[in-house]
Amino acid sequence: MKTNRAFTLVEILVVLVIVGILVTLVAVAVAGAMRAAKIGRIDMEMSQIAMALERYKAEFGEYPPDMFDDAALVRHVKKRWPRFELPEGSVTEQAFGIRLAIMMVYQNPNVYTPALRTEWMGKDECLVGFTTGEQAVLISLCFWLGGFPDKEGKFVGFDADPEAPFGRSESTGDINCGDFSAGLVTDVLLSPDKKCFLELTVHKNVYFTGVGEGNFMVPCIVSRSSSDTVVPFVYFRGRADGGPEAYYYSDDPLNPPSELKQFDFRTLQDGDVTGLPDVSDWHKYGTVIPYAVRGNDSSDVVWHESSKYQLIHPGLDGKFGEGTDLRIINSGTGIGAQDLDNLTNFSDYKELKSILP
Repeated sequence: MKTNRAFTLVEILVVLVIVGILVTLVAVAVAGAMRAAKIGRIDMEMSQIAMALERYKAEFGEYPPDMFDDAALVRHVKKRWPRFELPEGSVTEQAFGIRLAIMMVYQNPNVYTPALRTEWMGKDECLVGFTTGEQAVLISLCFWLGGFPDKEGKFVGFDADPEAPFGRSESTGDINCGDFSAGLVTDVLLSPDKKCFLELTVHKNVYFTGVGEGNFMVPCIVSRSSSDTVVPFVYFRGRADGGPEAYYYSDDPLNPPSELKQFDFRTLQDGDVTGLPDVSDWHKYGTVIPYAVRGNDSSDVVWHESSKYQLIHPGLDGKFGEGTDLRIINSGTGIGAQDLDNLTNFSDYKELKSILP
């Protein structure tokens, strides 16, 4: 009589080990593919922004300013809108007026209704900045490439009137130029020129972020670093003398500090914009500063892409780099662990660690 032979314990264990190895290999392959797909999506988004910046330069002769360099900002506005009369005063005061005029538009319900602007604040994907200086590093790309949003959240360019690119007062007709002495235009009305260099829509690829504990709302172009987090693309325009003293922020734009300061961000997961963390916690979420290279002479520090720009994404960890000094690429100085997966235009949108020595 023939009996059926059962599997031995050893045979079962061997099969289980083989299955476990196969499952592990598949999981690793799937995780790698998912990571590559996410990086590829960010790569595509950054490439689109880069093409928009090139189109902008082709039309206006230079890349848009990043709003930190007062002289560059004033010069560019005069070049783009020669009939627009800036408020009287120093270059610093005129630059402050430009930023203020911009803020008046983004705050105005005629342009983008408060209900729509704050709708996302109750969601769990909520990006919040902490200081007035962060408005520049966040707002630059969205502002120059898209202008202002309409009431549906689609960016539609600037005002078609060359004398009033940031609109006029609906009640008085006064030009919105950010002039304190003439009285701020708080009821801005725009007649959009529909001229945009990149398709931008709020809640799609643009989110408003609170600056100064939510007192001001400014838009930034974002990408999702994960299923529940949105993070901004950051833009710095190059300058020939770019280096450790090239950029700063200040809570008082009319009295800027002489030393370099950093730009801190935090991504909140709970949508809570009232319970802001203590200042001592800011460093946990990284800082955003330009990258540089060091030449043969240890004092020869040159900002990367000094004739172009830096486009930076914090990578899949959603965090910008660590460090409190200018980041030096070729020696690794100032390159922290959070930098390694950052994606930049000068790394061909690959992770920054791919170009480190």
